[in-house]
Amino acid sequence: ELVNNKKVVMAWSHSATVVSMAQVLTSVDGEIRPCLATASVDGVLCLYGESMKSCACYHFWSEADESGGRERVPITAMSSALQSPVIGVGLASGIFYTIRIELRPNNITPLAKFQLYERPVTTVAFHP
Repeated sequence: ELVNNKKVVMAWSHSATVVSMAQVLTSVDGEIRPCLATASVDGVLCLYGESMKSCACYHFWSEADESGGRERVPITAMSSALQSPVIGVGLASGIFYTIRIELRPNNITPLAKFQLYERPVTTVAFHP
């Protein structure tokens, strides 16, 4: 992969199709810094800092079944809020999350979880 005409090897990649990528602006030591968020049908949300090395990952899991087992829930949509360290994530289970992003410390913090539909959330958009 090329970033600024330099070959960059990402520290971690998804195990399935990436369905969305978005720039997220975060504050690091008082400065606004961009990071890249990627979302995949493997049920993982990843953050990459300016060096394009993986900073943090968040796994979306199903509720435990009768045997106590859980599975990753595929991410089907994602979008970032303008000028805010917040992203919205839609899952195949119909759940929508709002999530706060911080690069220092490397945190992906769910703020809210809503069961909106019985089918996948296919689009997430923030109004400016």
